[in-house]
Amino acid sequence: MARIIELRVDQLEPGQVVHAVARAIARGDWVRGGADGQIDASKLGPGQAGTGQAGAGQAGTGQASGQPGAIQQAGGHQGEDGQRAYSQGAASLGASNQASGGDDDAIYVVLLTTQGCDFVGCGLKDLLKAETGASVGAYGFANTDNCECVVQGNAGDYFGHSQVSGTLTVMGSVSDSLGAMAIGGLNVVLGDAGNRAGVSLRGADLLVRGDVGSHAGYRMESGTLVIGGNAGPNLGAQMRGGSIYIRGEAQSISSDIEEARLREPDRLKLSLLLMKAGIRASALKEFRVYRKPD
Repeated sequence: MARIIELRVDQLEPGQVVHAVARAIARGDWVRGGADGQIDASKLGPGQAGTGQAGAGQAGTGQASGQPGAIQQAGGHQGEDGQRAYSQGAASLGASNQASGGDDDAIYVVLLTTQGCDFVGCGLKDLLKAETGASVGAYGFANTDNCECVVQGNAGDYFGHSQVSGTLTVMGSVSDSLGAMAIGGLNVVLGDAGNRAGVSLRGADLLVRGDVGSHAGYRMESGTLVIGGNAGPNLGAQMRGGSIYIRGEAQSISSDIEEARLREPDRLKLSLLLMKAGIRASALKEFRVYRKPD
C-alpha cells in the first residue's frame, strides 16, 4: 500500500521542499485512498494523481525547436544558496519515512507548483513516487535517492544533478547540463536536451529520446549516455570513461573518443534502456557506441 501527500511547493525557498515533505510525513498529512490515507500503489501511474497532464514539449517555458541546444531554460535564479540546497534535508526525510511505518507504507508525493519553479524535489529520498504536473526550473529533482520522479512538462538546467539512485523521467524536454555528476540510477528525457548533457557523469544512465546540444558527455567519468536523435558539436570532449550510444549524427566528434564495436553486452544494456524509454527494439541496430580509446 502507498500513502499519498499533496504539497504546494512554489512558495518555498530552495532546499525547503525536502523538509516540508518530511514534516508532512511526520504529521501524517495523508490524502486520497481510504480512511487511513492508503491506496493501492499498483493502480498509480504517471498523471493519475490529479495534478493535470502536460504532453511532451507542450508545457512550461522551454520548447524544443528541433535543433540541438535550442531549448530555453525553464527556471530562474541559481545563486550559491540554491546550488547547495539539493544536498540538504535528506536525513530528516529518511527518518520521517521510517517513522511512518516502514517498507509497507511507501510514500507517493504530488508536488504542486507553478511553471518553472527552481529546486523542485531536491534531496527527496526513499519515496515510492514523486510527481509534478507542471514544468520545473533549474536543479529539479537533484540529489534524489531511491525515488521514482516524474515531471509531466519540461525541465530547466541541471535536472537530476548528483542523482544517487532511482528513476527520473521528463515527459518533455530539458535545458543544459542534464544529469551532471549523477552517480547512479536512470534519467530519461522523452524530448530533447540542451548543451553538456551528461557533464561529469559518474555512473548513472542517461537516455535522451530526441536531440542533444553541444559537448554531450563532456568530461564523463563513467556511466552511459544514450542519444536517440542527433548531437551538436564536440561529442565526448575530454571524456574519461563510460559509453555514449548515438542513433543519429553528431555535428562533430571529439578526438578524445573513438567508435567501438557494438558487442553483445552493449546490445543487452542498450535494449533494456530503449525499452524503458519506449523506443522500439528494432532501432538497436541503428546505434553506434563511442568510448575513450584504450
